[in-house]
Amino acid sequence: MLAVVLPLALGSTLGLTTVIACLLWAGAVQWGAKRLARHWQVQRPFTQGLSPNHLGHSLRPGFPSTHAVVMGFVTAFLTLGPADAMTAAALVLLSAVTGWARVYAGAHFPSDVLAGWTLGALTGLFAWEWMDWLGLLSD
Repeated sequence: MLAVVLPLALGSTLGLTTVIACLLWAGAVQWGAKRLARHWQVQRPFTQGLSPNHLGHSLRPGFPSTHAVVMGFVTAFLTLGPADAMTAAALVLLSAVTGWARVYAGAHFPSDVLAGWTLGALTGLFAWEWMDWLGLLSD
């Protein structure tokens, strides 16, 4: 994700302020998603004997997928802004591949990833609209 997002801060149409705001918000949203996972206590597929633990993952709960939350957030936040079509497509593709990989590796159920994308995208939409309304996104 950083390989796609950081170059945006260095000379693209998004601007440094927007990219930094996106990354700060994404960290806060990830923190919140981890708290939700601890609260809901939905176990991962490998803890139920449904797949090997390919990633050597810890036993902490996995719903929602925090990888998917961050990917959904960053994709929604940056594609609402002045991201060009190629950047938006790269973000969507990276998000989809990461979600698939998390399910394939047995770290998450598909519902964990779908819930993560949804939560991330909704908070990305909210964060973009709120910051735009406050006038904080202009460089």
